[in-house]
Amino acid sequence: MARTSETVDRYAQEQQILAKQVEATGQAVACMTLDMMSDSDLDDQYVIFGPGVHHRSSRPPTGEPSHRRVPPRAPRPHHDAAPLPRSVLPKLQFPLFTGENPKIWRDKCVDYFRISNIEESMWVTAAALHFDKNAAKWLQVYKKTNPDPTWEQFADAVESIWSI
Repeated sequence: MARTSETVDRYAQEQQILAKQVEATGQAVACMTLDMMSDSDLDDQYVIFGPGVHHRSSRPPTGEPSHRRVPPRAPRPHHDAAPLPRSVLPKLQFPLFTGENPKIWRDKCVDYFRISNIEESMWVTAAALHFDKNAAKWLQVYKKTNPDPTWEQFADAVESIWSI
């Protein structure tokens, strides 16, 4: 019986040590997360680490508890396919259009828009920014006669003119 009691006491002590280590790790992760946020993004919402525990660079306003201001997360628009987090997206160059290979250019644009999570209402504008040489001259004329085309109308026009 004495042996069982000693074993239970030892497990209880180890559990307390482990709980303290988990709490310290959680606080370290929270501090690291806050370090990654820029001070210019701070807002009026708070994260409280616990009594007397706050981020090392934070100085709570007078009379307020120890906490760090953290901006709220803006809701993201819903899409059929979940976009990849920005941290895993490689930096991609938008395909430049000079008048060559319009079908390949169109496919690359659609891939770029989907990977970059660009709303379809912005596709024509984004693509138009990347026209060069004779294609840019054609674009000026096209925009005057077609002030607000859909992506399909725009891409079809590009293909019909430049597939010659």
